[in-house]
Amino acid sequence: VLAFRGGVRPQVLDWFLVAVLWRMWQTKYKWWLPVIFLVWVNLHGGFAIGILMWLFMVFVKTIEDKKLKIEDWTNWLASCLATFVNPYGWRIWWEVWMQITDRQLRQNINEWQPFYVTVEPAFWFLAVLIVMFIYKQFKERNIIWWRDLTLFVLLTAGISSLRHVAIFAVVATIVLPEFFSNFWISLKKTIAQDRAVVVYKLFLMIAATVSMLAILLTVVNYVRGAWNYPDKAIEFLKSENRDGNILSD
Repeated sequence: VLAFRGGVRPQVLDWFLVAVLWRMWQTKYKWWLPVIFLVWVNLHGGFAIGILMWLFMVFVKTIEDKKLKIEDWTNWLASCLATFVNPYGWRIWWEVWMQITDRQLRQNINEWQPFYVTVEPAFWFLAVLIVMFIYKQFKERNIIWWRDLTLFVLLTAGISSLRHVAIFAVVATIVLPEFFSNFWISLKKTIAQDRAVVVYKLFLMIAATVSMLAILLTVVNYVRGAWNYPDKAIEFLKSENRDGNILSD
């Protein structure tokens, strides 16, 4: 999922910092998060995803634990205040709001459009795995609400906008090893170990097939010229003999 979205793009910083947030917010290093958000807000607008995701996690965990942790809320508030330290001040949050509510973005910008615009087998493979494991934990009454609900919200965000698929993929990649480890332990308790190995091989075969399909679709799109933008615009400008900078809506 991430490989075909990578490159020299500021969104890559969002992926890394979302992973840092997920790892740190409940550790002894969590008080560094306001500093991280101070840097993040001056790098890319994706800082808002981190702030809102963290708010949701703290809120759900407070309900789950039936206990108000002042230090968690204080840390989040300090990080939120740190986001106002930027060249635009409070208006940076106004820009975030404008993007969230702008329907033109979802209609005209490819990466803001919903899931049906492009076929992404790797994303759906991750989604099915996550939903399967969360359902298994729910059936076993072993669910961790703040983690699993956040995953579900990020999955929903990925379905609604291709831009957020990568954020879901990052968090899913962090939690899947734990899910698989618990799954392996439960398999060893219920069936023979050799059958458990067969199940794992099946997962690997599906993953390899999905990866090859994703690569094939990428090659097909490249051959069709879907990734060669703005080649047609450049051809038009050359044919019209336009020179210098051009202001375009």
